Amino acid sequence: MRALEAGIFTLLIIAALFFQAPGAGVCDIQRGSSLPDMKLRDEKGEMVPLFSRDEKKVLLIWLTDSCDSCMAGFAGLSSFAGEYSPKGVKVVIININLDESHLKARMTAPADPSMLILRDESWAIPRTFDENWIKGVCPLKNLIIIDREGIVQFVRHYPGIPPEVLREELKMILQR
Repeated sequence: MRALEAGIFTLLIIAALFFQAPGAGVCDIQRGSSLPDMKLRDEKGEMVPLFSRDEKKVLLIWLTDSCDSCMAGFAGLSSFAGEYSPKGVKVVIININLDESHLKARMTAPADPSMLILRDESWAIPRTFDENWIKGVCPLKNLIIIDREGIVQFVRHYPGIPPEVLREELKMILQR
């Protein structure tokens, strides 16, 4: 009986997260939003620009709080970094958990060397897109593709996206 109650409670929590109204805590990143210039801390502790219009790279940003479902797709995203870096795509992991050891312990494969791992200490990225986002709530829309002009072109949940869909989106954005 307790197992059934726990299962029902878990389903209610999941339903509450997925069916809440926009602005009720889940980061609501919209296509067409502009990414402002900002700096985040890298693995060495140095502040680095997230985006540079001079660099003319497409950004594939993955916001992660290191939960199990997100981390299940890490190896695939690392593979994308190796495949698309020569084509002008910079894959950036933004750790919104802030516990570096938590992220590192959950990585299922070594990160591709072209991948950039940053720490969003002030939660600037989720707040940029939704000022009502509640710290500690999964952003759900956590895979963002930003074109060379700094405009959000694609938003989805990762790893809930088939690789071929992601490849097609990157192809279209790179051709612009």
